[in-house]
Amino acid sequence: MSAGPGEPGDDGPSAAATAAPDEVEAAPAESEDEPRRDRQTRGRRSLGRRVYAGMAALGVIVGALAGTLALFDDVRGLFTDEPPPVLDARIDNVVQTRSRMPLGEYLRVAKLPTASFSKAQLAQPGYEFTVSVTITGRLGTELPLRWHMFRRPETPLPAPIYDREAVGFEPGSATHANSWPVWVPYPPRPGAYYVHFTLEDEHGLPASQRDSADFTHPPPS
Repeated sequence: MSAGPGEPGDDGPSAAATAAPDEVEAAPAESEDEPRRDRQTRGRRSLGRRVYAGMAALGVIVGALAGTLALFDDVRGLFTDEPPPVLDARIDNVVQTRSRMPLGEYLRVAKLPTASFSKAQLAQPGYEFTVSVTITGRLGTELPLRWHMFRRPETPLPAPIYDREAVGFEPGSATHANSWPVWVPYPPRPGAYYVHFTLEDEHGLPASQRDSADFTHPPPS
């Protein structure tokens, strides 16, 4: 049995399809203010992008300016009016002052202890040399003065007897000038000799060197 009109199974048009056109909900009409708001929104977005772009460019300029100022300070430091500190240590002069000086007498003159030496050692004669030095810019740093005896032409005598540290100079002012007596024992045999003096820096490297004048051993009576 076929279904009646309007009943399920009816092949006729549905109620929605046959509804009057004025019954279909119409789309809301566009307001006249919508295009204006869109333009305002786009304008604000464009302005924001320009502001952020300007801030980014300002950051680049400030960063470049800071880098330029830092470079200027670095370069200005290269042309400072203050001269670099002067560091100098030199042996000015070496003079033989005694040729028959007993060790005991030398220790007393130099105000050095004698308790560790025997009477025979204190009576041993030797040569005395006075060494003058000037030290600049090494305040509070100890610089050792060493000596080494050579037989002419250039044969070193063995350590430790003939290769020793004599004294350590410790400057108490920016420029320190001093002289010190150095005692060296007689060489083992007759011949021509000289003593090589070295003023070392704080790293143990030679800062200044000077030889004594040649002398003949034994000394003349």
